[in-house]
Amino acid sequence: MNKRNLIIAAIIFVLLVAIGIGEIVLINKNFGTFRNKLAANGQMAAAGSLTLGEFDQTWDFWKSKRTFFDFCLTHHETIEVEMRLAECYAYLENGDYDGLNVQLKVLIELSEHIPHKCFPRIEHLL
Repeated sequence: MNKRNLIIAAIIFVLLVAIGIGEIVLINKNFGTFRNKLAANGQMAAAGSLTLGEFDQTWDFWKSKRTFFDFCLTHHETIEVEMRLAECYAYLENGDYDGLNVQLKVLIELSEHIPHKCFPRIEHLL
């Protein structure tokens, strides 16, 4: 290989690493915001004061980031979050705060677990 090809390969490598790091940072930032919204919803649900309007704000945040998450994550992860959000909505509509709290806790766990899987580790690749 000549020097020019090595430089091109190095530039491509640096770009790929930079894009990967940027992706991880954005995923963690967005899931952190989502997790905080879910935790606030959980506190209101525990008190029996969460309204559909307040929950809609959390779901709207998720919807605004869904395309990005679909691009960066596997579809089963984003679908799992979507299903859990829909279940939360149904529990809230029916006034079942116990069921709602369980689903919100699951969503909070998912919002911690999913970004963790984005880090390039051998166990995540196998």
